[in-house]
Amino acid sequence: MSKRSGPASYDNFKGAAPETKGDEHYQRTVARIAKIQSHFSESPRGARLKDKLYSHDLPTSHYAYDCAVSRRASALLFAREGARHLYLLDYDGTNLPDLKTSIQAKYPDVKVTTLEADASDEEAISGICKQALREEGRLDVFFANAGVATGSPLRTITAETFMSSMKINALSAFLAVKHASEAMEHTNPSRGKDFSGGSIILTSSVAGLRSGAGTVDYSASKAA
Repeated sequence: MSKRSGPASYDNFKGAAPETKGDEHYQRTVARIAKIQSHFSESPRGARLKDKLYSHDLPTSHYAYDCAVSRRASALLFAREGARHLYLLDYDGTNLPDLKTSIQAKYPDVKVTTLEADASDEEAISGICKQALREEGRLDVFFANAGVATGSPLRTITAETFMSSMKINALSAFLAVKHASEAMEHTNPSRGKDFSGGSIILTSSVAGLRSGAGTVDYSASKAA
């Protein structure tokens, strides 16, 4: 799978030629980005998440086009639906400033806090949940969307690489559930949260269910 780093925007991709002739994946992704941007610009703003507090683990290193699209689209969607404060975490901090600027340009009423950290770092995940409680008094949504794929064949994957994929793809989900659920138990009537609860979203993959849908390290971690 082709991989590129940096913010995923139609302007960034539309002028670049495919790496190989007939790169259908590249062309589909360019069209997908354009469709997403058109949807956000033309659709009326919703209110399904009005005043909610949202934390988002963004995909980590080795960005595939789909991951880059996913991370921006989901953050923009939550802002469009009325989230009051977004806490965005990314392993590669260079991706965060542009995303924050894009969100605040479209939705100036939405607060955006960014953190450069590894989603499999328990201290970071615990810290961002506690920060939301400290600053806003509540946490309503946690989207554990971190993911990594080496794209390497079995014989070239080292034990270290395998365990790194397991940490990012599986351990990060466990940490999100552990710490986000604890934070969501807190009520705060003064901030409009009379009852405990919230939504924890985990991103999985067909690679965890179907043979040959992903590399060994990726499939094993997603099956976990």
